[in-house]
Amino acid sequence: MIIKIEDVQNGWILSYEGTWADTDEPREIKEVFSYNDDNKLEALRDLLLRVNEEIGVVYSKHNERNLIIEIKDNKDV
Repeated sequence: MIIKIEDVQNGWILSYEGTWADTDEPREIKEVFSYNDDNKLEALRDLLLRVNEEIGVVYSKHNERNLIIEIKDNKDV
């Protein structure tokens, strides 16, 4: 699978291969993750979560190590 992230003026375009639900024929899927000054971190988090879903990495309480994509305030660190 090829995952492509394109940087645009106010966000990112995520492209990857998927299939049509009714025929399983391959197709290119494009998703836009746009942001403004107030929500850039949230848009980046959403983009990374979507890539994580496509790659197939999932969180499990039974794994010793997990990838956690989240936003933390500096006071929480």
